[in-house]
Amino acid sequence: MIAIVTETLCCMNEEDCAAYGVSTIPLSCHVGRHVSADTIITEERPIPDGEGDSVPPSEEAYAARFAELLTTHDGVLCITASRKFSDSNRNASMAALPFGGR
Repeated sequence: MIAIVTETLCCMNEEDCAAYGVSTIPLSCHVGRHVSADTIITEERPIPDGEGDSVPPSEEAYAARFAELLTTHDGVLCITASRKFSDSNRNASMAALPFGGR
């Protein structure tokens, strides 16, 4: 069985994630000095505009989720934003290296 992982930038709501068995890794949103971790980013709860920005999940966050999922799954399919759009792809790729193609 293959686990599916994506970052909260995917904009899937919590019900769809649960229904399709998709695991998400939260982004951090920075607005001024305030930092919050989203569970799911949706149209109702978007990434803040203006001075806000988002920070992709770290390599360590991906590695921890991959290790957790690989205890019960044969492999992990991780879907991220494009490499040109986000460092999330790089972080997920680097985190996957020790797992030998799983």
